[in-house]
Amino acid sequence: QHRVSGGELLALLLGLIKIIFPRYFNQVFWFFHHPSDRKKNVTEQLSGQNVLPSLLLNLFFALTGGLFLAQIIKPNWPGASFWRNWLLFTLMLMAVYLIKFLVIKLSGWIFNSPAAASLYNQVVFSINKVIGLILLPAALLIAFGSQHTLALTFSYTMVIIGILLIYRYIASFLLIKGKLKVTAFHFILYLCAVEIIPLLLVYRVLFTNIGQLI
Repeated sequence: QHRVSGGELLALLLGLIKIIFPRYFNQVFWFFHHPSDRKKNVTEQLSGQNVLPSLLLNLFFALTGGLFLAQIIKPNWPGASFWRNWLLFTLMLMAVYLIKFLVIKLSGWIFNSPAAASLYNQVVFSINKVIGLILLPAALLIAFGSQHTLALTFSYTMVIIGILLIYRYIASFLLIKGKLKVTAFHFILYLCAVEIIPLLLVYRVLFTNIGQLI
């Protein structure tokens, strides 16, 4: 019941965002429908009038990600409850991406490339918004489905997220290569150091030390 209520709250939040900010909501999918206009879309999303809807969809991503994790992970700590787990995983995602945002901004300042850092941050959070939209129906399927449905939903969701992350890396490289003069080799080194290794560490913490799949 708690899982269903959480999904309903997020569906309501998503509906409000779509009604109040329809233009920005449609821009989230611009990357996929107009790949040749990626840079133009990113520039538009960086404008001041899009700050509030962007923050709301970033919050939606953290909430749906936290809900998804709270449903598939069974923590071992005392006094764990669904609502507490949801809050914990949501805050964890918010902390991870806040640190990531600040590190990228700092790197742009250090290497005198603030525009490239802003572009990369925007691509990262644009893909996160799409992932958040995918995680909502996945969380609802898990809430209503059986154990077999949980396993299938988890597997398909991970595959889709993996494809989106690969797309994010390709789009990021195409956007910033002209600004930073980076090669594909240097970009792959960056991915291993800043993206892939931290993800593997988080995976190990979540699924080995904190809890197990339900």
